[in-house]
Amino acid sequence: MMGRVPAIATCTGAQFIRVNVLTGVMATDQGLIEGDAHRLLRYRRELGSDVKIFADVLVKHARPLSTPNLTTAVQETIDRGMADAVILSGWATGNPPAVEDLELAKAAAGDTPVLIGSGADWDNVGQLMGAADGVIVSSSLKRQGQIQNTIDPNRVGRFVEAMRRALPPVEQTK
Repeated sequence: MMGRVPAIATCTGAQFIRVNVLTGVMATDQGLIEGDAHRLLRYRRELGSDVKIFADVLVKHARPLSTPNLTTAVQETIDRGMADAVILSGWATGNPPAVEDLELAKAAAGDTPVLIGSGADWDNVGQLMGAADGVIVSSSLKRQGQIQNTIDPNRVGRFVEAMRRALPPVEQTK
């Protein structure tokens, strides 16, 4: 299926894809998942696609077979996997990454963007964004914060307001 993802993204005009395991091997409840960065990159090139690859580092709901530290995992995802951005999550859906981990990832990533992949809500996004370049958000925007529920416009509004407070003002240009 991974082989089709860049093609689907390219055809639909998507700007990026999210890859849970780009490099390394992770043990999951679904078995072992092996990163396949070289095939994904080759296929993207064959398509002539400019779809970006946003890759999880030490993805939630999985554990690495080796024992890489976060700095090494971020650097390998960027250097060997050629990720355009890295994603850091907590250990489960709805759990945020530690600010200290985001800071380590940011230092290791250099100019490559670091995104928050889980657990951001209107209460913590200001603190988390102090150490990250962006955020992927879902369950905190759902009714009662439950992933299976529909989007709650009130929760979205609270989150947007919290993000506005967290980000520096955008300079107006003429």
